[in-house]
Amino acid sequence: MGQQSYEQHLVDELLRQGWPARSVQVRSLRSSTPGGRRLPLTRLGTAPLTLQSAAARYAYGSGLVHRADLRLPAARREVVTVHDLAPLHYPEEGTLPPTAGAQLRRAAAVVTGTRAAARELEEVFGLSGLHVIPHGVDAAFFTAERLTTAERADLSLPQRYVLHTGGASRRKNLALLASAWPAVRAGHPKVGLVLCGPPHPERTRLFSGLPGCHLLGMVPSLLLRSVLASASVAVVPSAYEGFGLPVLEAMAAGVPVVASRSDAVAEVCADAALVVDPDPLALAAGLAAALNGTGDAWRARADRHARAHTWESSARAHIAVYKSASGNARPT
Repeated sequence: MGQQSYEQHLVDELLRQGWPARSVQVRSLRSSTPGGRRLPLTRLGTAPLTLQSAAARYAYGSGLVHRADLRLPAARREVVTVHDLAPLHYPEEGTLPPTAGAQLRRAAAVVTGTRAAARELEEVFGLSGLHVIPHGVDAAFFTAERLTTAERADLSLPQRYVLHTGGASRRKNLALLASAWPAVRAGHPKVGLVLCGPPHPERTRLFSGLPGCHLLGMVPSLLLRSVLASASVAVVPSAYEGFGLPVLEAMAAGVPVVASRSDAVAEVCADAALVVDPDPLALAAGLAAALNGTGDAWRARADRHARAHTWESSARAHIAVYKSASGNARPT
């Protein structure tokens, strides 16, 4: 998903640019996922920062640390990325540690992906001087191949479809898409709605009975790029995001984007996508307009916008933050 993509692509590009970063995985003591260093994360979340720093030295080692998750113990010298503050709005997204504000105020630098996310961090925690560094888009999306006839038949997909990729938590606002879909289908009875993402009971509840809906579940990365490249429209109905990577991925694949208006997603869309009010009628009208055709001028604008978001430029901006935060210290 978005955070994992950010971490992996950033580390890969830092190494390519000669910045000797290394990735450290930290898991809770109860995690069933193998590998990584184990820490009592729940207890550390309420521990004093001095104790967190000691645990951080054990987990990350010495030197400048770039920490990409507030749930992990805070290091003494660190750059912190905060993607969003979803737990403040959606309790099912977990909780922020009670020391989150103190962690961020003590950090050498705080990074986030959009100006919208930065404004929220400033308002909630009284921060200033945040570094807004947009994510890149995987270059593989620009050359994604469309589905072959055999692949389309194997997935039972129609010739034209609207695609949603990602999670199904409440902030993804799939209920809005489910409410809008019958009107879209009525005007375009041969167009399907395809949803890809980890199995989730809410997604199943909302869409399993709607006409023309196809729930694909998790799809391997290479095939997912082809599913995206073959879509007629990509839809992003999210009510809250810190960034909105599916927007850029669709643009890179040459697929028009219709998004529901939220601060960060609208910022990522800029003028290269159709952003509509978070209302079923508005979303249905937007999807219908995109299905009825987009011009070459729009496609060129979306392609330029996506190509401006590279992991190369993102990594360079991160390196500048590291150097400013701690001279020539190297991030862990």
